[in-house]
Amino acid sequence: MNKIFIIYGLGNHFKKKIYPALRKFSNVSIGDIKTTKSKKIKNRYLDKLNKNILPNFAYIATPISTHYKYLKELANNNTVKYIFCEKTLTEKYSSTKKIIDLYKSKNKFLVETYMYVYHPKFLYLKKFIKINKMKNTKGVVFCRYTIPKLNKSDHRNNALLTGGELYEIGCYPISLLYFLFNYDDKIIKQNILKKIVHFKQGVLVKIKLQNITFIISWGYNFNYRNKFIFYSKRYRIITEKIFGKKTDEYVKLKIFNSINKQIHNKKYTNNDNFYHMFKYCFGKLKLEKNKKDFLKESLIVSKMIKYFKNLI
Repeated sequence: MNKIFIIYGLGNHFKKKIYPALRKFSNVSIGDIKTTKSKKIKNRYLDKLNKNILPNFAYIATPISTHYKYLKELANNNTVKYIFCEKTLTEKYSSTKKIIDLYKSKNKFLVETYMYVYHPKFLYLKKFIKINKMKNTKGVVFCRYTIPKLNKSDHRNNALLTGGELYEIGCYPISLLYFLFNYDDKIIKQNILKKIVHFKQGVLVKIKLQNITFIISWGYNFNYRNKFIFYSKRYRIITEKIFGKKTDEYVKLKIFNSINKQIHNKKYTNNDNFYHMFKYCFGKLKLEKNKKDFLKESLIVSKMIKYFKNLI
């Protein structure tokens, strides 16, 4: 299938991450771009296509506050059947629920782009935790995602556009609870929250979910950290760049056993996360079940974010 994209937003995120990833697929073209940028800049990223060929794919790469409007617009677009939208779908659970119900009724394919969950490093880690039944033994997980002070012009400084640090970066460690460990909002509500620490632009949360104690934190204006550590009686797992941001060309995943012997030490490429996401999702387009699975995942993660928002 030829994939003709309409792009919403022409910022640095699209230019540096999404556009290079799409260019790796021979059957992908960019047919239209919705942006306030000049026509000259816009034309750099457009492919020369027959005007009669209409987009059948869309990618929304705009601030979170605009997602709801564009998602509704695309739901009523008869030619666009497959939509990718930057996380989070919206800044409210109620709005996300409305969008998901709408897309179910329209029978459309919608992916919320938590791109890290499709990377080979993450998939290996998820499989290792499952095979070794690490959820069944006591353990401690440290997961921190903090970023330095943003430029004044960065849209993430405007909480009205982004929903603040919870929706911009807190959603990553919260979503990890589901995507890596399969803990959902129901399990979280049944467990006792141990501790919350507030910073000026960040939060640390300590919570015990069944056998594992999680210490997760996120925020702005801190040293850059994007790290995951899992201690248990049987294994110790350490990896930088768990959420796969493009800061290094390669990143290591290290796993040690109970006698501190290293049993896995592999370098993974760290600048191809969006490519792996597109590759995975393009392979799932034909099956009706996959449409429902992607929508279900987005709804669960949105519920989890809402729960943490109410707590903090």
